[in-house]
Amino acid sequence: MVELFAASLIAVVLLPFAIGWWIGHAVMASLPFAALGATVLLRQAEIGGQGNHAGGLLLGIVLSTAFSAAAAYAGGRVRERGRRTGSP
Repeated sequence: MVELFAASLIAVVLLPFAIGWWIGHAVMASLPFAALGATVLLRQAEIGGQGNHAGGLLLGIVLSTAFSAAAAYAGGRVRERGRRTGSP
């Protein structure tokens, strides 16, 4: 269970933050994650739910998309502020 949590944390928060920092623009860094999440969400809604788990799947997609987009935005924002103050 700990390994699954660690892998999810890396994939959903840390890597998007690093990509946002690398891109260096908060909005441009978060848009691909939001678009990917919207695409997955639309496809899941198109396929239809699988019984009682449909709500959980949709909630998981929405939350992971929000966390990834927010992490990428934060990474880009940190890089933008660093450029303004002259930090590397």
